[in-house]
Amino acid sequence: MNIQLSLYKIEQENFLNYLSLLEKTLKKHRKNMEKWLKEQKSKIIKDGGPDFFASIEESEYESLERHSNLAFESFAVWLYAYLENELNQVCNRFTLRQKSTLELSNIAGKGIERSRIFMKKVAKWQLPKEDLWRELIFLRDIRHAIVHNGRIIKKPKLKTFINKQNKDEIFCLPNGRIVLNKEFCVKLTNFVFDYLEELSEIQN
Repeated sequence: MNIQLSLYKIEQENFLNYLSLLEKTLKKHRKNMEKWLKEQKSKIIKDGGPDFFASIEESEYESLERHSNLAFESFAVWLYAYLENELNQVCNRFTLRQKSTLELSNIAGKGIERSRIFMKKVAKWQLPKEDLWRELIFLRDIRHAIVHNGRIIKKPKLKTFINKQNKDEIFCLPNGRIVLNKEFCVKLTNFVFDYLEELSEIQN
């Protein structure tokens, strides 16, 4: 019985359930905001006029969009951190099991690329499909943009790639600011766990 595979399936479900909860919370927040605007509309217009109400309404929707995007950006960063840690653990388990003199820390590089080098060169595994790996690199690049570049996509190739995706899931604003949502995060989660689950089969 592949215990690690079973654990990954549980973790995948946990990540997806969290996304659903996040989406429900954001929808509830939107509903509450719209209810408040409706209730306060006549008072705000009376105090400041129609233009004042329009500016408040616009500000509230902009704030909602910022919070929504921040929530899904944070999820992507968390998901990548989980992936990186799991790949490190896979390599460390190999070293312990095989009593190898080579450890992950002996390999040049960093992040998920270093783990991949270890799995190919030291463990000598036939790794999962290249198209899955490209999706993980895509997740890495998005994470780096969020964490290091103020959420701005600076690499022209990455920006072009993003703008070829489904715009209901992810896109770039004219200034390069990334915008993503739940559906995109679901896709990323499934790619991560497809890779990890295939990897768990390779090790057995």
